[in-house]
Amino acid sequence: MSRKLHIGYCTNIHPGESWADTFGNLKRHVTAVRDGVADDPITAAAFCDPYPIGLRLSAEACATRRADTAAVEEFRAWCTAENMLIYTVNGFPYGQFHDTRVKENVYLPDWSSPDRLSYTTDLFQLLIDLTPDGDHALTVSTVPGSFKQFISDDPDPVARLEAIRSNLRAAATTLEELSLSSGRDLILGLEPEPLGLIENTTDTVEFFDFLTIGLTDDERTTFLKRVGITLDTCHAAVEFDDVAESLDLFLKHGIRIAKIHLSNALRLNPQDEDALTKIASFSEPTYLHQVIAVNKEGKLTRFTDLPDALAAGPGDAIEWRVHFHIPLYAAPEAPLANTAATLVDTALWLRENPGEVSHFEMETYTFDVMPETLRPDSVVEMLIHEHHWCAQAFLSQMLAD
Repeated sequence: MSRKLHIGYCTNIHPGESWADTFGNLKRHVTAVRDGVADDPITAAAFCDPYPIGLRLSAEACATRRADTAAVEEFRAWCTAENMLIYTVNGFPYGQFHDTRVKENVYLPDWSSPDRLSYTTDLFQLLIDLTPDGDHALTVSTVPGSFKQFISDDPDPVARLEAIRSNLRAAATTLEELSLSSGRDLILGLEPEPLGLIENTTDTVEFFDFLTIGLTDDERTTFLKRVGITLDTCHAAVEFDDVAESLDLFLKHGIRIAKIHLSNALRLNPQDEDALTKIASFSEPTYLHQVIAVNKEGKLTRFTDLPDALAAGPGDAIEWRVHFHIPLYAAPEAPLANTAATLVDTALWLRENPGEVSHFEMETYTFDVMPETLRPDSVVEMLIHEHHWCAQAFLSQMLAD
């Protein structure tokens, strides 16, 4: 690969909150995926050597790991022996992420809480500890500030927003100090998500104006060097954002793109009764599956979860887009469709803007709740197939001459 890119899959797909669970998943699943990728010459050639891991660590696992110097050394030795590279962490889910009702709780604690600040700082310090000799950037993705409903329901929303701003500014200051002491480029990426405090391009630009207002030029420069965004292609598609226009606007406003999550969403015509029947099979009790509907005039209507949209009915909508991560390669059974076009648009933008983004993660965390029509026999099989797709459909366009 001619550019120094890091592309792995996010291990938030594997259940487990403790460090023992996390390390066990790496030994069992990540090595199996890596070996499966290596079996195909075309796919193997497309991925960096060593094999990159997009790590997910809960607050519990992170605290356990950092408190045990010997465990850090053990993990570093394992990465060396297995030829693995840690380059990024998904720091969005703080606590339990599988086998329980997650829904809106995934945003807690939000950035108004010192717990979120402490957890995120610890993740970066652990990244530095785990990769002391590296020269690549280190990134962590995180919640989009908060969930919009948390702000609207708060008896003092202004104070909560100010706490979010204060903690994110503190994060930027700490990351700058860690960057100077470690010699590493550290970037925190807020991840816009439907119905998050920031969910689309307009929200994001306005929020960064709010975060940096009143800062000196030097303070603003430092903040924007250390705090940027993680763009998720599923989320952008659900928002009906033009991903190329979004990325251009972020750069115009000095907002760094920490990394890009490669993900695929569902879309349908809700006036089709068969489509409504089929999409109902994706309604499940673990995760939020926000729905955004558009009518022929372009007006958007938002629903917090798929059951809410189904209860409301199609109205005058001509299309629904549903926040349900499906495999990158998946073509759901008609009349359902996917949002692969957004992935193509992203690859084309990256081809025209080489060097702007170096961290990517494939993030299909919904394997355990996916309808059987889309779920292969094993999670490893799905992940290997996603690597094949990424090499042949995404990178081939992104790196084309």
